[in-house]
Amino acid sequence: MDVDVHRGWNGGWKCRATVRGNPPLEFALQRTLDDALLALPVPFPRGWRARGVGDSLGRARTCDDLSAPRRIVPNPPAPVDSIDHRSAE
Repeated sequence: MDVDVHRGWNGGWKCRATVRGNPPLEFALQRTLDDALLALPVPFPRGWRARGVGDSLGRARTCDDLSAPRRIVPNPPAPVDSIDHRSAE
């Protein structure tokens, strides 16, 4: 396998991995605000958006329709106004 890490046209880092006999795989490399390293496939497969890809800190990330990375929060807490505060009877 050959790996080529280079700067993209926009100054961001990209990585191209090539295995003989197969088309190359390209990734955009990003550092998140909490210093995790993230390699997002380019283009990001639509079927992967729900499950995302793992970053270097073990959290799942995905891309939105504008290709912006987003963190996937498993089982997010319910909004405060949707919680039933009545005591069980």
